[in-house]
Amino acid sequence: MQTHCAFRIGKPMSLHDQVALALRRLRSGSSLITTGDSSGTHHSMVPQVTWTFVEAIERMGIQHIKWPSTENELMEMKSMF
Repeated sequence: MQTHCAFRIGKPMSLHDQVALALRRLRSGSSLITTGDSSGTHHSMVPQVTWTFVEAIERMGIQHIKWPSTENELMEMKSMF
């Protein structure tokens, strides 16, 4: 994730701060301004952090996410919900 992200007060955002901001934006669907205001960041920082997070999940998560390849795997997966 980006290391040059900062809160409005100038404090750098930690990795955890950036992940929290991205998850808040993805979960809520709120506007950039609302998300930025509620987290203490400028609204222009919200899409940058969110996009970086999504790209990281795409790159790193692909090895952990897979579709069931057999009928048994599919049924087992369905039974978990």
